[in-house]
Amino acid sequence: MLHDLFTRGIDIQTGQLRPSYEEAPELYKETELGFVPVDWEVRDLLSITSLITDGAHFSPIPQEKGMPIGNVKDIKNGKIDYDNCTRILPQVFEELKRQNCSPKIDDVLLSKDGTIGRVVHFTDSIPIVLLSSIAIIRPNELAFPGYLATILKSEFFDKELYKLLSGSALKRITLRDIQKIKMPYPKEIEEQEIIANRIKSITDKIQTEQQTLAKYEQLKTGLMQDLLSGVVGVEGLIED
Repeated sequence: MLHDLFTRGIDIQTGQLRPSYEEAPELYKETELGFVPVDWEVRDLLSITSLITDGAHFSPIPQEKGMPIGNVKDIKNGKIDYDNCTRILPQVFEELKRQNCSPKIDDVLLSKDGTIGRVVHFTDSIPIVLLSSIAIIRPNELAFPGYLATILKSEFFDKELYKLLSGSALKRITLRDIQKIKMPYPKEIEEQEIIANRIKSITDKIQTEQQTLAKYEQLKTGLMQDLLSGVVGVEGLIED
């Protein structure tokens, strides 16, 4: 589904995937990233963003209580785990905010050191600043934030990342690298939004199923313990 949405896109008039290249080659054009719809463009991130920066380049002294500062470890399942963020002094927090180390709503966050490629579409109202291991990418009027966040999780980002490997194990990417990353995108913001919303719907469904699976696995573990300890007999279980 991801591959189809990012290579065929959505016909806004019908709300359906465009016919494939094999079915209607006239609807596509060849680019450096492969075939894309004729009314799409391929651009680097610098041209579809108003800001690409990162967080603090020093590590403030951790505090028992204070304001949160986020690191790569705090990005989990496309969200920020605020409960486990390091805490820093409020005055240090405010200074880092003045240095543009704090994301704004609809910014896209990308981990760039250590573990590369964790992405967050930032929509939280909780104040936070970030360390330099996380890039802050601010879309301009050409890019729908949800689309940009989703495509950074796609094979296109993986391919662009592979180009940066240069034969060695890549442990970090620079802001300059990020600026050069090329992505396909529809010129119509409406189409970007439709694609982003469809992918979000699929992602939400997967997360719901994963949570249900985790619940049943926990129930199974508890039941096995009861059976092995004799709290519940096999005969009683069968009767139930």
